[in-house]
Amino acid sequence: MHDCRHHSEEARRKEAESNIYQERNRVRYNMNGSCDCSRGFCKSVIGGRRSTAKIIGKVQVNVGQTACKVPHAVENHSKIEDRGKIGSKEKTCIC
Repeated sequence: MHDCRHHSEEARRKEAESNIYQERNRVRYNMNGSCDCSRGFCKSVIGGRRSTAKIIGKVQVNVGQTACKVPHAVENHSKIEDRGKIGSKEKTCIC
């Protein structure tokens, strides 16, 4: 049986790499979050997401007059790796 979830994951990563800086604030924020969100959940996607996070770097988003911060995906990946928690919440990754 062919699992197409991996291919859609790869397509989303490539789209984030190439289009993140041309998108609106909310879209940039969500693309960055997508590189960051599964860092502790699935070992099978961590490598691709880490490389995408390194390519896009720190994402600038105008969050207005709020105290909201945009997480830096590379730093978050490093923290999780330093703690040895990658894959600690291993589940089936359905993206």
